[in-house]
Amino acid sequence: MGPVLFLCAMLGQADADLQPVPSLTALVGARKLIEDVYGRRIEAAKAAAQKAAVGQEILAVAEKEQNQANRYAGLQVAKRLAVEAENGKLGLAVVKRFASEFQPPLPREADAWLPAAETAWDAAESKKGTDRLAGRLDAAECWLRAGKSSAIGSEKWGKRFATIETGADVVLWARDSQPKGDRIAYAADLDVIFRWSNASDYIEWKAFLPAGKYSITIEYTAGKDMVPHSVLGLAIGASGASRSIHEEAFSLERTGAFPTFVLHQMSDVAVIRSDGEYIIRLGVLKKSPARSWITIVNIRSIRLSQK
Repeated sequence: MGPVLFLCAMLGQADADLQPVPSLTALVGARKLIEDVYGRRIEAAKAAAQKAAVGQEILAVAEKEQNQANRYAGLQVAKRLAVEAENGKLGLAVVKRFASEFQPPLPREADAWLPAAETAWDAAESKKGTDRLAGRLDAAECWLRAGKSSAIGSEKWGKRFATIETGADVVLWARDSQPKGDRIAYAADLDVIFRWSNASDYIEWKAFLPAGKYSITIEYTAGKDMVPHSVLGLAIGASGASRSIHEEAFSLERTGAFPTFVLHQMSDVAVIRSDGEYIIRLGVLKKSPARSWITIVNIRSIRLSQK
């Protein structure tokens, strides 16, 4: 089933066919139960991947839950974790459950849902990060509750759903990278690239980038020994091409002891002229001091944000 047909099939049911929102008293008890079972894991989940993993597990349990209050509260927690992790795919899975199973907390006339969806989407586009994703998910739920849409409208929202899943911001997480070198590696428990002490090592990501202009932010931690004389270089090139279309260098800033990460905003704007798959490479241009046993930098993510 194609994305447009799938979305049409998902469009909302009449409120009378859906479960009512559980009472506040029932939800308080359900949230307490979730806190008892998952509270420590939620609190310990600092990295996006960890938050998403817990959220996915809670969603899976909620989908099987027969108690409606527990089910509803589980969906709420899974949605919150999806937003905090900026995981649009998980967030969409949750709002589809809300729209297909439960009445809305604030009822609207049937013909008010489509305008509400457009208003919510427009408002979300003026925001960034987690606020943008939360707004987009609210807009998606409004659209799903509308119960009807034209073919053109379904096509438009199909693309919007794809945008939610991929994100207008392209985030290159450490877990998705390909470390190249003798020592450099990915630490799953920390969700970070570490042991980067050899200046000839580097990291690569493959990512689909829509055409546009991107600002670039790198999330890293660096020890005082490598600051301020060590220099990293970022290059972007089309997959299979021999030349880069964007190159930029930056000196490391002191971040404090690990795991204190900073977000470094690159000064230049990357211009991607056509949709396609690209290789993003991060390497060392200068290590100073050059002592081989000193770690240069630890990388958690690179974010490319469309301007």
